[in-house]
Amino acid sequence: MDHGILVIGTIAFLAIGGMLLISQTASAGGVAAQQYQYQAYAPAPSYAEAPGGPQRQVAITGGVQEVSLRALGTGTYDRREIRVKAGIPVRLSFSADPYSGCGRALMIPDYGVRLISRNGETQTAEFTPTAGVHEYSCSMRMFRGRLIAE
Repeated sequence: MDHGILVIGTIAFLAIGGMLLISQTASAGGVAAQQYQYQAYAPAPSYAEAPGGPQRQVAITGGVQEVSLRALGTGTYDRREIRVKAGIPVRLSFSADPYSGCGRALMIPDYGVRLISRNGETQTAEFTPTAGVHEYSCSMRMFRGRLIAE
């Protein structure tokens, strides 16, 4: 008889404790929600729709074209198209927003550029563009854009 009371008491204790744990987790947004923040990715805009688009001017300082590029947490770069002058050196400053995933890596294969912005810090590369259209992307090619040298 004592054994039955112990079993019933244990079951009741576990049931009440489980219910309390579930209610606290649900009211706090869940353990997973507290540890990880997921961000929905919107479809990538066309080149014309990208924020900051190609209309931004590239500054030339000391004979070097200064270009900045940022990976956004929405799954795109802030510039999907960059226009520069061929034959004039480019200094590219790259950074990434938190939660930009694979966008933290930038590759421009035509110039051997590979930059990684791990914690939002700015990384820099210098190269001299040749005339033409040169693709840039993240390492998985989910973030993409083009550098047009004229």
